[in-house]
Amino acid sequence: MNKSRENSIAWFKYFVELFVVFIGVTAAFLLNKWGEKSLERQRMQHYMTSFADDIHADIIQLTQLIKDDEEKLNRISGMMHSIKSATVSVDSATTLIKLCLENQFFTPQQITYEIITSSSDLRILQNYVLKERLVKYYLKIDDTNIKQNLFIEHLNDYIIPYAVEQMDLANQKFINQHAMNGVLFRNLITGYFALLQQNVDVYKEALNQANQLIEILPPIEN
Repeated sequence: MNKSRENSIAWFKYFVELFVVFIGVTAAFLLNKWGEKSLERQRMQHYMTSFADDIHADIIQLTQLIKDDEEKLNRISGMMHSIKSATVSVDSATTLIKLCLENQFFTPQQITYEIITSSSDLRILQNYVLKERLVKYYLKIDDTNIKQNLFIEHLNDYIIPYAVEQMDLANQKFINQHAMNGVLFRNLITGYFALLQQNVDVYKEALNQANQLIEILPPIEN
């Protein structure tokens, strides 16, 4: 009887020890999971704030670019009739070349997106709508860069060489005044106008998506 009682006590002791170990392991596991979730929440909040800063900066830049480029388009459009009819004045031709040589480009803030995608942290963004809009916006940024590169190629391959060859840039005047009413000049300005309009259109698309994004991102702290 005593031996049976001792065996029961021993088994109970083993059970208690096993239960204590189980509780300890479970608590450690839960604590570790809680810590991981806490770190994820902190990272997510950091990303949200960084995205808000990036998108806000993009909106400011896009808004100004659209304004400036539309003003330029309007100025060129006002001279398009004389360009097509080969009746461009010296002053107008000089102004057109200056307009073509003075350009600004969109430089989007992409560091946060590059970090979150390269680290696979995009998964921690629980807001599906936000995730979808972010991916869509940065795909549009890629499209914007492609359009801008086409524009830059036109500048480098045609506009700048033409200006160097046909103009006294220091004194801002044409060397050969017949050149400004030739087919080459007309084609250069028409191509420039079309590519600039293409830039403005893609800027507007990007701005529209940026404004949709900023609505669901945390407000910028002053």
